[in-house]
Amino acid sequence: MLTVQKLGIPGGDAFLLSDNTTAFLLDSGFAFSGGKLAEQIREKLGDRPLDAILLTHSHYDHAGGAMHVKSLYPNAEIIAHEYAEKVFQKDGAKRTMKELDSTEAHIRGVLEYDDLFDILHADRVVLDGDTVQLGAHTFTVLHLPGHTRCSVGYWCEEYRLLLASETLGVPASEDVVSPTYLVGYQMTLDSIDRVAALSPEHIVVPHNGCVIGKDACADFLTKARHWAVEAHDRIHAAHGAGETDAACIEILRRLFYTPKTALVQPVKAFELNASYMVPMLLKEP
Repeated sequence: MLTVQKLGIPGGDAFLLSDNTTAFLLDSGFAFSGGKLAEQIREKLGDRPLDAILLTHSHYDHAGGAMHVKSLYPNAEIIAHEYAEKVFQKDGAKRTMKELDSTEAHIRGVLEYDDLFDILHADRVVLDGDTVQLGAHTFTVLHLPGHTRCSVGYWCEEYRLLLASETLGVPASEDVVSPTYLVGYQMTLDSIDRVAALSPEHIVVPHNGCVIGKDACADFLTKARHWAVEAHDRIHAAHGAGETDAACIEILRRLFYTPKTALVQPVKAFELNASYMVPMLLKEP
């Protein structure tokens, strides 16, 4: 069975999965912490190679450290959805990733670092249904859009293990799963339903960690869907009552910006995401 170790820094989390046949990384955190992540991996693996870096989507806090890790492990294959690779090739997208990463770095007191966004790329692009062989383990790519259009999960049938997309949501407390839909409400529900139909027994949740056990996974997915619908319905009700977009953003903040959320996301970043969520939700009945 694969072991899972959470590395990186809060908000720029990565997961190292390994056994006696393979070692690979799920996501790579921020660029400003990429060098630290690479050293953490070296401490864990010693002289063993890193085989791959699986990216769940193109956001700077998930893909930013990939080239730093690849600098230490040049044979590690960076794998991402086809749409993510298109994002990596856009100058405007790279500028945005640089700006967001730099802002986060300054908040955390990091003033100088090499961001490497100019050379960020995928060595292998994948689509829904493709397979990725890592040691003795076969993963099927699941396109799970909703958070972004390029969001993917990686499903290992043998262990009923899902390396999840952030589209499924991120736990904000014991009973609340914060929705992270930025590009689509219904597509998010469809993605959650698709994963639930697989009956996973292990889920690695970005920014959180491992959900273990069939019942625990089903509970997480039930809560994820409930809160995705609940937030949608509350925003529609508030808007229908004449509330402004700013008031709707405040509703989301009160629901989901918990102390646990604050550990991995500054309030300004949460509010920025919420400012995208509100108009998107209002477009979908």
